[in-house]
Amino acid sequence: IQGFNVAGKDFSYASDCASFFTPGIWMGLVTSLLMVLVLTYGLHMIMQLRTMDRFDDPKGPAISVPQTE
Repeated sequence: IQGFNVAGKDFSYASDCASFFTPGIWMGLVTSLLMVLVLTYGLHMIMQLRTMDRFDDPKGPAISVPQTE
């Protein structure tokens, strides 16, 4: 129902009644932003992975890790 900008028989344009950002558009934008942030965080964590710089020498003695103290 449009109760403003009535001139004779003509109503104003429908765009005057509703905003461009409907609740569905807002939910889509917020959800997309959240997913982009999660993707960015995940890519950042993957890029921070480093390989080991020291490996066990197969010709030398085996590494011994005692289980009791």
